[in-house]
Amino acid sequence: MPFLIIFGACLIVFGAVYVISTIVTRRSYQGTANWPKAAGEVVRAFVYRHERRTPKETSITYTPVVEYTYTVEGQPYTSQKRDFAPYYCDSFAEEKKAAEIIAELPPGKAVTVRYNPDVPAQAALKVEKPKMHNTVLLFGVTSLVMGVLMIVLAVVLM
Repeated sequence: MPFLIIFGACLIVFGAVYVISTIVTRRSYQGTANWPKAAGEVVRAFVYRHERRTPKETSITYTPVVEYTYTVEGQPYTSQKRDFAPYYCDSFAEEKKAAEIIAELPPGKAVTVRYNPDVPAQAALKVEKPKMHNTVLLFGVTSLVMGVLMIVLAVVLM
């Protein structure tokens, strides 16, 4: 029975760590999804061809670049951030995929811009909420419940 109590306590600690870290992480990421909106306009859009050469090979990637303007409290801003994905997630091996993104954002198109209320120059067109937080949170809560049940079972069986 002591094994069940120890194992249950470990599950409780493990679950608590998951729940707390998920809540803290969720707060920091959800801030961007709750940023205020501003009306913007696409100034230009193009596909950037990036060629990397090494002695052994040459690799080519294509990155869609969208430049847009927006105004916050009478102050004009310009940005090229479509989202907050890392560079390697925003580049493609095929030019066609980058061109499809650019085709949806032609110059002159009105766009909705999410901007940081503390630093309005920091903005993006697409700001998503994290996808895996609910799954990780559920895993942590399940671990907590299982730990409590194990301890209750051990106490009842004693």
